[in-house]
Amino acid sequence: MIKSASGSDYDVVIVGGGPAGSTCSTLIRKYAPHLSVLVIEKEKFPRDHIGESQLPGINLVLTEMGVWDKVEAAGFPIKIGASYTWGQDDDQWDFDFYPVEKWKDEPRPGKYEGQRLSTAFQVDRAIYDDILLRHAESMGVEVREEVKVDEVLHSDGRVEGLRLSTGETVTAKYYVDGSGVVGLLRRALGVESWAPMELRNIAVWNYWENAEWALEIGTGATRVQVRSLPFGWIWFIPIGPTTTSVGLVCPSEYYKRSGMTVEELYLKALDMQPQIKNLMEQATPKGPTQSCRDWSHLSERLVGDNWFLMGEAAGFADPILAAGMHLAHQSSRHVAYTILELER
Repeated sequence: MIKSASGSDYDVVIVGGGPAGSTCSTLIRKYAPHLSVLVIEKEKFPRDHIGESQLPGINLVLTEMGVWDKVEAAGFPIKIGASYTWGQDDDQWDFDFYPVEKWKDEPRPGKYEGQRLSTAFQVDRAIYDDILLRHAESMGVEVREEVKVDEVLHSDGRVEGLRLSTGETVTAKYYVDGSGVVGLLRRALGVESWAPMELRNIAVWNYWENAEWALEIGTGATRVQVRSLPFGWIWFIPIGPTTTSVGLVCPSEYYKRSGMTVEELYLKALDMQPQIKNLMEQATPKGPTQSCRDWSHLSERLVGDNWFLMGEAAGFADPILAAGMHLAHQSSRHVAYTILELER
C-alpha cells in the first residue's frame, strides 16, 4: 500500500460502491489523478437494488464521468416522462420531459444529443451500478468488494480510521459516507437524522418477466407508471425488454396493523389496481418478494472536519418523483468538488 501525501493510507476512502460512491470516486480521479481513492463495498457486484427510475439531470453527471456511452450501450428503456393517478379519482395525468408527438425513433446505442438531452434511463440497478463501479476502477479507483467496515474509529468529531472485516485498519485524509440508508459513518459519529413520522414507509417489490408495458413510444421509450391506492402507491418501471420492477410503498404503521405478511400485502395491492393487474396478467415473478424500510430523512449535518455524507446517507425523499438517484449523483458530485477544492 502506497501512503498518500498526508501520511494516511489513502487520500480518500469512500464507504459504499453504489452510484454515489462511483460518481464521487470517478470525478476525484478524473480531475486529480494523483489522489488515491479507495471504495469499500460490503457486497459483490452485480447485485439487485431498487431505485431504477431516473431524471434527465443524471445524464449530465454520467457524461462528465465519461460513462454515459457505457450506460447507453446496456440498452435500458428510455424514460421520456411519467404517468400518475392520485387521490380519490382515477383520472390519469401525464408529464413528459420531451413531447411524445415529436419523438423520433432512433437507432441504439445512440448519442447524448438532440432529443436524448431531455430524457432519462430506467435502469436495472444490478447492471447499472456494476457499469459505474467498473468505470471507477478503470479511472484508477481501488475497489474492494465483500469487505465490511466493522468499526469507525473517531475522536472529537473526526474519523481516525476504519477497521475492516479483513482485520486491517485503513486511514485517509478524507472519509465519505456513501453507505445508503445504513449511514455507517453518520451513525458512528452520532449525527442525528430528522425522519418525520408521517413519511416512515415500507417498500415491497419484485421483478417480473413479461409484464406488458403501459406505453411504448418507438423502440424502447416509455413512461414510468405511478398508481395510488387507499393505503399507498405502486410503481411500475420497465427496466429491460422483458423485465419490470413493480413495487408498493405504504406507511409502516399500516403494514403493522394489517396483520398480513409483506407478500400478502404486496399481492393485495397489485390485485386492487386495475391497470397494473391488467399489465401483469401474463407476468411471472423472477424471485422472492423483497422489502425494506423506506423512511424519508435528512441528516442534521452533512460534513465534518474530515468527513462527508452523500446520497441516502445524507438524506432520502419518498421516491414518488424519482429523485433518489438524482440526489445521489448530484450530492456525490458536490462532495467530489469540495474535496478537489480543498486539495487545490
